[in-house]
Order: sequence, then C-alpha cells, then structure tokens
Amino acid sequence: MSFTLFSAMKNEAPFLLEWVAYHKAIGFDRIVIYSNDSDDGTTELLDALSDAGEVEHRLLTVPPGVGPQINAARHANRAGVLRPGDWVLWIDADEFLNIRVGDGTLPALLERVGDHDGILLQWRVFGDNGNGLFPGRLISADFTGASARGFDPNQEIKMLFRVTDRVAGFADVGINRPLLKPLPDNDAARFLNGRGEALSSDYPPTRRWLDGEDFPRSRMLGQRDFGWRMGQINHYVVRTPEHFALKKLRGRGWTPADRPSAERHNQEFYDRMNRNEERDDSILRFADAVTAGIARLRLNPAIGRAEFNAQRIVNARIQEMLAEPPKSGL
Repeated sequence: MSFTLFSAMKNEAPFLLEWVAYHKAIGFDRIVIYSNDSDDGTTELLDALSDAGEVEHRLLTVPPGVGPQINAARHANRAGVLRPGDWVLWIDADEFLNIRVGDGTLPALLERVGDHDGILLQWRVFGDNGNGLFPGRLISADFTGASARGFDPNQEIKMLFRVTDRVAGFADVGINRPLLKPLPDNDAARFLNGRGEALSSDYPPTRRWLDGEDFPRSRMLGQRDFGWRMGQINHYVVRTPEHFALKKLRGRGWTPADRPSAERHNQEFYDRMNRNEERDDSILRFADAVTAGIARLRLNPAIGRAEFNAQRIVNARIQEMLAEPPKSGL
C-alpha cells in the first residue's frame, strides 16, 4: 500500500519544491505529476525531481479540444496509475492537504477513517494576505488570511480514497472524486465527510456519484456534510497579483487550450476569491519540516540548477509585467 498524490500541472515551477516537500512531510510516499506545455522551467524541474526518485513525471501532449486535466485522467487510467489498495488524492499545485487530527499526518487521518473507503475534504480558500508580491513561501505566516465557513466556494471538495474494486478510475468531468462503478450496494456510509461522519446520501449530486455518474457538480458537497474537523484543502487560489496574472496567461487546467480563461481569471474573480477575513495558521505546524525538505531537495545539483533557471524565467516575466503600463483588470 502506498499514499499516492496525483496532479496535473502547467507552469508551476515557483511552487513545486514547497508542494512536494510538504506532502512528503505529511506522509505521501508516491507523487505522480503529469505536465504539459510548460515554458517556465516546470518541465525541467519535474524531470530533475523524477530522475532523483522524488516524483514520477509524465509529460503529455494535449490533443486539441481536450482539457489538460481530462487528458491526464484518461492517460492515468490507461497507464494503471491507480493501484489496488493504495490511497489516492488528486489536487492542484495551489492546493495543500491540511490534516487537522492527531499529528497532522496521513497515518493519523487514516486511523480516524478506519474501514471507510474515503473521505471528502472541502476547500478552505486563502487570500493574498495583503502581499503585493510573492514573499517566497505559502506555508508561512505570510499566508494565514482565509475565508469564513460560509463562503460558497468552500463547498468544493477533493477526495482521499482507497482504490477498491468499486473504483472505475479517475473521472473525466468530475475529477474531484473517483468514478465509481454503478454497483447496487454503493452506500454513502462507506465514505466520510470532513467532520468524520458518514456521508449523507440525500444530497442529489452525492446520489448521482454513488450511481456511477460523471458530472461537473460532483465536485460540490451539501451544507449538511460541511466540516473541516478532520481536515481541509488549503486552496491558495489567487496567491498574489503577479502570480495570478501569470495564471491567466497559462490558462485553466480543466479548459481546453483553445478556449480562453480570461472570463475567469479577471479582477472580479480575484476580488471574490481574495478572502482574508479569518486567520488560519493550522498548517504551520509543518513549516520547519517543509524548510528542511526544500533544503534537502536543493542539495541535489540537478534539482538546484533546474529551480534556479526556472526562477530566472519567472522573475523576468514578472519584471516585464511590472514594467508594462497599467491595464484594467489583472
């Protein structure tokens, strides 16, 4: 059995080492990352991490009209990435699994999960905490500004699940949960919500998911199941203005490259998701472990060189943006 972290990425070089170091610190022993079309040094950094045995990197070409994440899901299903008995979580590079029970590690969480087949963990959206430029780390006192419980996007979930014979693979559309086989005895009680209680079966999207459907709203969870007691997904969706602007240029992971993301990555979206009304520093218990983990990764000469070169590329782009005349929106 392994704890497998899965992700699909493009142009995430400035955040990669912290993301890898943190998730290794909480117990993931296998990290599988698909990437496509990066031009900021992400590909080279992932290759260096892969050569060192820190991650498994698979570089994909995305067909026209297909979203990068959907393409990664389909390839992973064909390649047998999901191995029977493993525990798997798919999150993005701006998301961190924040376990809030025991010592904050995966073994502590799974001790509470027990014989259940998975736990649905909700977002907690974090804002820019007043940072005009990125200070260098997300897991730090510089990023503790977070949304309140009632913020609607916090209903979105990611799922840590065990690969059983009920799992058909990663879903195409509803990638936040695995696709289930439409078995008559699929029962919500086999899964836990973020409070550590049996999942409610009366929320229509949950019922459709249990029936084996793949649909966008499977990423949502009803208010009856809301809770961060067991854990949450820290979602640093805006990070800081300059990196949000780079995200707009990159495009969305779910949307095909020939469809612009400007309608989402604009000033209105930034303002809505820049939530700092509460303070949440619960993830900082791992700050020292992450510092040590990043330092260990940088000791590898190839990883250190790749990160340095990526930083040069990204910093040059930021300087170009800052030198441009102000425009409306981000």
